[in-house]
Amino acid sequence: MISTVVAGLFFLANVCFCLAYLVRDIFWLRALTIVAALMTFPYFIFQSEVLWLALFWQAMFALINLMNLAHLYLARRPVPMTDQQQHLKNLVFRNFTARETKALIDCGSWHEGRQGDVLIRQGQQLDSLYLLYSGDVQIICDGEIVSYRGPGSFLGELHYVTGAATAADVRFSTEARYIQWEVARLKALLLKKPALNAGFESLLALTMANKLAAPANVTAALGRA
Repeated sequence: MISTVVAGLFFLANVCFCLAYLVRDIFWLRALTIVAALMTFPYFIFQSEVLWLALFWQAMFALINLMNLAHLYLARRPVPMTDQQQHLKNLVFRNFTARETKALIDCGSWHEGRQGDVLIRQGQQLDSLYLLYSGDVQIICDGEIVSYRGPGSFLGELHYVTGAATAADVRFSTEARYIQWEVARLKALLLKKPALNAGFESLLALTMANKLAAPANVTAALGRA
């Protein structure tokens, strides 16, 4: 009776191994592999002599897969987000996961801007990158207002990407709230996450391209003055 049960479990174990190699999701591949490995244990134990070496290696494979499965589970858990974080995800970080969005926002610090305050001065070498959450700013070049920017706008992104000195002043035209990233800290975060780094650089490049490709925005903005 025992030998029949053991043989049946061993057969089912190999079925699970086959299924594991058929699934595309790495989470289920590892889960099925763990189940299959555990189901082989009786076969190695209920021999005339216990197959300790085979049992040891199956246990090691199961343990390694279990550790990776736990890591995958933690990485896939829903990420709690505040209303502000969710708003920025919808407004700016639509192509980023909730976890990536939260990591970016948590890397920065929140600040308030008063109407008339200057955030960035022309010709400045910045050590920060900014993202406007609420309110409006004026873009002033050589003393002349050339455009306005509203919520969801990056500020200082050209300097962040190229290292060039800032080309204009940025002044708050209303009360505002914004995120400030220290460049060194932000780049340290992105260096650890290549996929996030690539996505963030693409976002900044697209932002700059859209601003350059839409000169009509400048005229419309000047009409608001």
